[in-house]
Amino acid sequence: MKKSIIALLLGLNILFGHVSFADDNFFTPQNANKNTQLTVFYMNDMHGELTEFGKVYSAKKIFDEKNSKTNTLVSASGDMYIGRNQKLNFQITNLLNKLNLDVLTFGNHEFDSNSKILSEYIKDANFKTVITNAEIPEENPLYKDIKSDKIVTSYVIERNGEKFGILGAVPTGVDLGLFDQNYPVTAYNPKETVKALNSEIAKLEKQKINKIIFVSHLGYFGEGGDLNIAKQTAGIDIILGGHTHLEINGVQKKNISKTRMANLVYSKRKEPVIIVQTSGINKQVGYLDVLFDRKGKLIEKNIKNSIIPVEGFESDKDIDKEAAKVLGKNKVLATVEKPYIPADTYEERNYENPTANLLTDAVAYKLRHSKMQVVLVQSPSVRGGLKDKLTTYQLKYKMLPFNHKFYYIELSEKDFVELLNQEALTSITTNNSQMLQCRGMHYTVDRTIKNPKSADAVCIKDIVIFNKKGNYVINPLNPDENKIVRCAVSNYLFTDKRTKGILERGKNKKLVGEEHKLVIKYLKRHKTINAQREGRIIVIEK
Repeated sequence: MKKSIIALLLGLNILFGHVSFADDNFFTPQNANKNTQLTVFYMNDMHGELTEFGKVYSAKKIFDEKNSKTNTLVSASGDMYIGRNQKLNFQITNLLNKLNLDVLTFGNHEFDSNSKILSEYIKDANFKTVITNAEIPEENPLYKDIKSDKIVTSYVIERNGEKFGILGAVPTGVDLGLFDQNYPVTAYNPKETVKALNSEIAKLEKQKINKIIFVSHLGYFGEGGDLNIAKQTAGIDIILGGHTHLEINGVQKKNISKTRMANLVYSKRKEPVIIVQTSGINKQVGYLDVLFDRKGKLIEKNIKNSIIPVEGFESDKDIDKEAAKVLGKNKVLATVEKPYIPADTYEERNYENPTANLLTDAVAYKLRHSKMQVVLVQSPSVRGGLKDKLTTYQLKYKMLPFNHKFYYIELSEKDFVELLNQEALTSITTNNSQMLQCRGMHYTVDRTIKNPKSADAVCIKDIVIFNKKGNYVINPLNPDENKIVRCAVSNYLFTDKRTKGILERGKNKKLVGEEHKLVIKYLKRHKTINAQREGRIIVIEK
C-alpha cells in the first residue's frame, strides 16, 4: 500500500509538471534492439535567460549519466543570445561550452547587436554553428568564421562509428542585418531555403550519410515553417525547432492540444520526420530518443519525445556562481497583488498585456510633467506574466531582456494611425504579432476585417486618447495630418522596416530613458502591482 501511494504521488508530480528527481525516469533511453540509436538533449529560445541555467546544467548531467552508452547530440535551435548586453552574451558562450553543446543555429536575436559583435561572441565557442539558408558576404565579419569552419552549411558528427548529418536554418522573413550598416547577412526565402536544404542533403547522402538532423529557427507555422519544410524536403529525419516557443510534447500525427501539436509528418519521400520544440526561456529542456533502421529511416513506433520542466532540478551551485558574475544581485522590487499569468506567447502578443502596462505606466510616470499623451511599445519586447514578487532578475532577464530605450516624438495624427494600424495588422496576417501595447489611450483591433493583406486595410477603430481637458477621439479612416499626437515609443520602432519610415517623419525626438531604469524608478514609488487588464486594447474576433 505504501509503495502504491508513493508511486501515485510521483505520477501526479510528473503529470502536473512538478518533478521530483529522487527517483525519476527521465532521460532513460529505450532498448535499441541492435538498431542505430540517437538520443538528443535539445533547447531553443533561451533568450539570454541565465537565472535557471544551473537547473538546465543539472538536467544535462543526468542526461549524460543515463545516456553514456548511446549516440548523443546536444543542440540549441537559436535565440540563445539576446540584446546588447555583451557581458551577458559572452558568459552565454562560456556556459554553453560547459554544457558541451554540439551544435547551434542562429536565431534572429543573435543579430541584436551586429555581425561583428556576434562573431566575437562565438570566437571561443567549442560548438559548431550550422546555417544552411543564409548569404554571408565576404565583407561581413562573420565570413571569417566560415573560413575557419566555426560556421558551416552542414556538419557531420560521428558516434560509435555511426555518422549523422546536421543542417541548420535562420528564420526567413526577418531582417537579420538590421544593425549592420553594410554587407548584412540575409536569410533565404522559404523556397530558396527548401532548395538549399535539399542540395545539402544530396551532398551528405553522396557521403553515404542517411541520418539527418535539422536544427531550425524557422518556427513551426507558415510556408517557411518546420511543418511545411518537413513535407517539402527529402532526407531530413529530425527537426529540432525554435522561434515560435511551442511546447510540443510527445509524438502525434494530428493536433491534440496546444502542447501536443502534430509533429510526426512525412517527407517528399513519404518517410517519417519528427518535429520537436520547447517553449524556451529555460523553462524546459527536451529529450528525444529515436531508432533508425538499416536504411537510415526512423522507426516510427520507437520515436520517444519528452518535454521536461527544469523547476524540479536542483540548481548547480558552480554554474549559479558563474551566472551571478553577469546577473548581479537579485532583490524584490514590488509585490503583485493581482497576478497576470498568460497561457502562452500568443496571448502575450495578441491581447492587452498587463506586463506591458507596467512598462508603459513607468514611462508615463517619467514624463508625467510633460505634454506627452501616449506611450507605445511593441508586444514582443515584453515577456512573461506577473505574480507574487517582482525581482530584479525577473525584470531584467525575463520581463524586459532587451532593455530598449524610449524616445519622445511628435507624430501627425495620420502617421500615428498608420503606425498603430501597421502593427495591429501583423496580429492578423502573421504568426508574429507586433501589436502595440499602450498607455494614455484605448483602441480596438478588428480581426474580422476582409482582405487584411490589402494595401489599404484598416483593422483599428475606436481610438480614444485621454486628456485632462477631455477625451480626444481619432477617426482612423480620416486622420488629420495637421494635428499632433505626442508619444513616447520604444527605439525598436525606429529601426524596424515596417515602422522606421513612419517615425522618421516625426519631430522633436528626445531620449526618455532605458526600460530597466524607468521601471525600477517607478516601482520605488509603487510597491504593489495590480496586473489586470484595463480595457486599453479591445480585440474583436470571429
